[in-house]
Amino acid sequence: MLNFRKLENTITGAVNGKPFNITRTPEAVAFLENARAAGDVPDADILAYIEKSRLGEVAGTNKYLIFSPVTNEYFLTIDGFRSKHAIPTSLVTLIEDSHEKDIDFMPVLKAWARLLTNPRYTTEMGEFFATYIQTTFTDVRAAGALMESDDISEEIALAMCTYQDISISQEGLLVTYKVADIVDWEYLMVKDKEEDDSYKRVMKKRYKVIPAVIDSVSGAVVTPESYEKPDHLEDYLFPPSIMKSGDKFYSGQKLGYVYEVGKMQHLPKKALRNLRHTFGGGGLYTGGLTYINCYTSDTRATLVCFVNPGDIISFQSEGQAFRTDAIFPNNVWDLDVPLKGVYHSSDYDAMSTERLEGIIADAVSEDIDLAKEQGTYAGAGDNDTND
Repeated sequence: MLNFRKLENTITGAVNGKPFNITRTPEAVAFLENARAAGDVPDADILAYIEKSRLGEVAGTNKYLIFSPVTNEYFLTIDGFRSKHAIPTSLVTLIEDSHEKDIDFMPVLKAWARLLTNPRYTTEMGEFFATYIQTTFTDVRAAGALMESDDISEEIALAMCTYQDISISQEGLLVTYKVADIVDWEYLMVKDKEEDDSYKRVMKKRYKVIPAVIDSVSGAVVTPESYEKPDHLEDYLFPPSIMKSGDKFYSGQKLGYVYEVGKMQHLPKKALRNLRHTFGGGGLYTGGLTYINCYTSDTRATLVCFVNPGDIISFQSEGQAFRTDAIFPNNVWDLDVPLKGVYHSSDYDAMSTERLEGIIADAVSEDIDLAKEQGTYAGAGDNDTND
């Protein structure tokens, strides 16, 4: 049995006792009135229509999102056309949950649009992408410390120390992490004292050494040896700490094997690239909190890096890491040193309305005309009550 009331903006009712609430549209009103008048429309068909109406409701809140009743999937849309590739189910869940909680899901759509412009895009890449950005990371050590210091339950402590593994900026860029060594040395050519006309290569400390502080009685080290830190993070050099050697890459305009804050790092055209979603291979590596958890230490630095999904080469089959053509280190979270500048994601790739629509237009295939597709669906629907 179907009962419902038409309110100003919604329709509320019940199907055989099961309550529903959907947005009021002429189409919804017509369907429900016809179903009630007919009296013999199966409950399952009415509930299926209500579920599809809810999906359309989410899409109706964003002009770049559309739900296709033909394929029962979400797509990006612009100017009457939709994208060739559907948004993966797990990302749809994220979008719908965000809608239910009144959270802006536009950054997710921007990131998805950027990924679709990736020349290497495949359905497999899309699934990896959706999985990676939905994964969470729980800092068990931090949770344990909270339980000890604040005397709170394990459940609350774990919830407080659970974070999004990879975040998305307002511009649709991925906020990722990379562990690197800190260069505190330099090689110099110095004159050989034994031979007046020759020079030799010597490695020296790059920064002024601060000697260790020791206990005057026991000789035990109270404070270990350190060095005078540079004035700004941009003055540091950070070589990769996991792969000590590999293909050189550009930091700004300089080809080498070090990362620098505030500069774009990118691969040369002829660098090796692993295009398969497997473990290891060529590319600039970065990832989420899970990825860096095994590699962080007191002697290493954790770089915070922006990544454009359109630059992704491939994903690791495990470990929450991926390979990319380019990354932009914008900060270092474990060095107490100021930045010369502020590197916001909007500076990395300003997202004006024109820029956004350009990206979405690139992600949308003009081969799929919504009017034709939905017109075909509407025509078929006259004779197919099970759709």
